[in-house]
Amino acid sequence: MRIMAMLFLLLGILALIIGPRAEKETEHRRAQSVAANFVQFRQAVMAYVLNDSGADDGVVDSALLVLPEGWERLRAWQARISQNRLYVWGTASRAEVQAVRKLLLSSWTLGRSEGGMLRPRHDGRSITLPQFIPDGCVVSLFSLE
Repeated sequence: MRIMAMLFLLLGILALIIGPRAEKETEHRRAQSVAANFVQFRQAVMAYVLNDSGADDGVVDSALLVLPEGWERLRAWQARISQNRLYVWGTASRAEVQAVRKLLLSSWTLGRSEGGMLRPRHDGRSITLPQFIPDGCVVSLFSLE
């Protein structure tokens, strides 16, 4: 009976050690998948807008984008042109935003929307985001001028 009690105790301790590590790895893989999905959407939007000289202010129709075969939208990614800027955004956790920033080599026009601003700030400069981008989104912006 003591052996069984010791075995269950050891299994419990092992579960406490392994459980959080496996959960972190799963969260990391999920963040990487969402980041790659966002980057693919962003690239398709950029290609469409830059190759279509008639792109006007307004929502970019995702049905017109050329995305990799089998690509599935993991989040409600959106794109819109406003005042000669292209905004690509979608809801993402902080870990997912960090994964996107890592994939895009910490571009200074990429971050998270917080209080109507793009975070992090770069060189002490703040970038104000339009009201149509809610807080808690990964945001990428480009000047079309």
